[in-house]
Amino acid sequence: MVTWAAYQFRRSTGAKPMNLEIWRKFKDEAFRPKVFTDATKAEISWADPEAVRAAMAKQQKVSRFVLPILLLAGVGLLFLGAHLHQKTGEFLARAVRAPGNVVEMATNHSSDGADTYAPEARDNSAEFRAAGLPSGGGFATARGMAAFYQMLLGRGRLGNVRLFSPRLIAYVSRNHTGERGDEQMNGIPMHRGLGPHVRGESDRIRGLGTLGAPSTFGHGGVGSSYSWADPESGVSFTYLTNFVSPDPWHSMRLDRVSNLVHAAID
Repeated sequence: MVTWAAYQFRRSTGAKPMNLEIWRKFKDEAFRPKVFTDATKAEISWADPEAVRAAMAKQQKVSRFVLPILLLAGVGLLFLGAHLHQKTGEFLARAVRAPGNVVEMATNHSSDGADTYAPEARDNSAEFRAAGLPSGGGFATARGMAAFYQMLLGRGRLGNVRLFSPRLIAYVSRNHTGERGDEQMNGIPMHRGLGPHVRGESDRIRGLGTLGAPSTFGHGGVGSSYSWADPESGVSFTYLTNFVSPDPWHSMRLDRVSNLVHAAID
C-alpha cells in the first residue's frame, strides 16, 4: 500500500520540481473527501460489477505468485537457522579453552569511611596496597589528592610545611615531550613531565580538560579518576569514582567533568 501510494505520488509529480504549492495541490486532490450525486454515481469504480470482478481476478493472480514465494522464504529461513546452529557448534568445538577466573564485585572499605567497589579484588587488597608498585601503587582520598596538588601549586609547600624545593616542582611539572603523539593514548600529545602531564596548547588532551589553561598539569588514576592543578587560578581538583571504567568512557567522562570545573573558574 505504501509502495503504491509513493508510486502514484511520483507519477502525479512527474519531472516537475516539487515545492510547497505543488504538494498542497496534490494533498488536496488525493485526500479530500469526494461527494457523489445521482448524476455522478456511475463514477464510483467499486459500484461497477465488472470493475469488482476485474479487481478480484487481479488479486487472485497476484496471490498465485506471492504465496509460494512466502512459503519458500519461510522454508529457506528454517534451513539457514539449522545451518548457522551447526556451524556455531563446530566453531565452539574447535575453540581453544583457556583457564580464567570470574571475579565478583567486592566491597572494600576506604580510609575516608566510604565503601568502594572494584571488578578486580586484588586492586584493593592489602597485599596490593603494601606492594608499592611505581606504576600505580598510590592510594588516597579526594580531599588528600586535592591537598597534594595544592602543595604542588605552592611550589612544594603546604601551609607551614615544605616537602619539595620550588625548582624540583618546576622541573617535574614542565613539558618534556613537546607535541610528540603518545602511542599509549591513541596518538594524543600528552606533554609529559616527570610524573604529571601538562595541558599545553594541542587540540586534544586526556583528563585535564580541553578548556584548561596551557600550564595546567595533573595525572589520572585507575578507572575514572583524575587530579590536576591550575597555576593560573590556583585551583586544584580531584575526581574519584568507586568503579573502574575503561576507555573510551573514561576519557570522555573526565574531559567533560574537568571542563565543567574550568568553566566555573573566574
